[in-house]
Amino acid sequence: KQSINEEDESSRIGIVWLDVTYLTQSEEFFNRRARFRRLVDDVELFDDIEQCIEYCIALPASNRLFIVVSGSIGEQLIPRILDSNQCKITCSILGVHIFCQDIIKHKQWAKKYSLVKGIFNDKQELVNCLTDDISSVAALDSSPPMSFFFPSSSSADQKQRTSRNLNQENASFIWFQLFLGVLLRAAKTPSAKRDMIDECRRLNVRNIKAL
Repeated sequence: KQSINEEDESSRIGIVWLDVTYLTQSEEFFNRRARFRRLVDDVELFDDIEQCIEYCIALPASNRLFIVVSGSIGEQLIPRILDSNQCKITCSILGVHIFCQDIIKHKQWAKKYSLVKGIFNDKQELVNCLTDDISSVAALDSSPPMSFFFPSSSSADQKQRTSRNLNQENASFIWFQLFLGVLLRAAKTPSAKRDMIDECRRLNVRNIKAL
């Protein structure tokens, strides 16, 4: 692999695909790879877990990644890249997509990781989900920056507000942006607004300020 320019400050979006041998023998895979290259800045393929981790470590902190991995190797890889005590990766992991033949088996260990977007045994479903996630991030990148204000939990500072620019946060806030994107794309029905208000009231029944 070519060395990564650590001085590149642009916030690049990439895909790291580990253990792709099940697809590399078909023309279909190369067509999909070309399709992803139109959506993201980089698509890197690996069949070795250590080389994959070394590549991710070498990326600058501004980079963002979607990871696609097989179930068997994913069980080894994901704890190492998502546990800060085990890995020195500084770039943001936006999501992990697992392709396997035994969904039930791999759900057992994958459910511990909130960044696992889905477990698939159908190639087209995996590709569709990954494409939608990439498109959501790209759309949010092109939208104006958003700032949210939260009331201070301290009674002495009730008038203070904390402002966070979500476009400058890491993966946990990018997931919040993805959630907003889902809300914006959701079907609008006459009762949708009322249902959302009722749910917010239910969740904040003890929070008078929020209500």
